[in-house]
Amino acid sequence: AVFDCLVKNDKGEVEVWDWKTNHIGDKKSMELLFDKYKTQLEMYALFASYLYPNQDEFILRLLFTRKAAVNCNDEEWIRSFVIKKDEIPLLRSQMYSHYKEIKSFLA
Repeated sequence: AVFDCLVKNDKGEVEVWDWKTNHIGDKKSMELLFDKYKTQLEMYALFASYLYPNQDEFILRLLFTRKAAVNCNDEEWIRSFVIKKDEIPLLRSQMYSHYKEIKSFLA
């Protein structure tokens, strides 16, 4: 995995920003794409937790660049969620399960 962008916010915490260039028709299609990319963002949170082990939470942002426009609200083109440090062990376990599934499928 390669981070598109790691940004320090006003609190000094690192946020993960991932840029997407998908064509998006309406709000519902943006939500469907957000759900599609959620596992990828969770993986980024896991990796970020190794890079920044003292950080208490990780903000993950999906930025749909084709929806961005001058003077538009963030809600029109950005979807975000937070993963707290205490959620990382469960996330690690889930990612390992995904890995095992993929590996067994390819074997």
